[in-house]
Amino acid sequence: MTAGGGRALTLHSFRKEDTMTGYRPFVVIGLMLMTLSGCTSAATVQEEQQYLRTIARDRIITTTIFKSLIADRLTAKLNITPRCYDGRAYLVGIYEREEEKARVLEIARTVEGVRSVDAYLVPSTGDAAAEPCSTEEDLRLSGVVKSRFKEDLKHIKTSRMDVISVQCVVVLVGIVRTEQEIDAILETARSTAGVRDVVSYLTPLE
Repeated sequence: MTAGGGRALTLHSFRKEDTMTGYRPFVVIGLMLMTLSGCTSAATVQEEQQYLRTIARDRIITTTIFKSLIADRLTAKLNITPRCYDGRAYLVGIYEREEEKARVLEIARTVEGVRSVDAYLVPSTGDAAAEPCSTEEDLRLSGVVKSRFKEDLKHIKTSRMDVISVQCVVVLVGIVRTEQEIDAILETARSTAGVRDVVSYLTPLE
């Protein structure tokens, strides 16, 4: 009994006739489960919203770095590909002079939201004929590796990573779920015909 004379409502207080007429205990349990489910759904929605905000922020950072490189007199003519995942900026490409390389890194580090900068920047030989790969061959090779990932690694989510080829060296940047997935990705890239080497900046979620 409660202080006001009413019956305290607990799962054990339901009488036999209550369960026969309305299955009330099951209703209570169902409501409890719905409440728990609602909490889980709310958490899932928040996680999804945070994920989308992160992607949007990374795209803004990537675009800002790209535009800043084009606007700068030292870096405007360089073939540099910027990417950003979870605030980590990646710079991949070719430079001609050391001061250009230093300026590329400086520009990326000063962009708002950048947490860290990793760069695979290689010096140009100054002679296109002496380069291990042409720009066209690098583009083709990147496409081939990406196609192999889609065909051979269907169980791995690769939407938050990218493949960039420089002088036929495949550079991998971004985020995947586990170290095991990174190993599988590296093995596939290394076994692709035409790839001279593979450099990985992949990070696992775990």
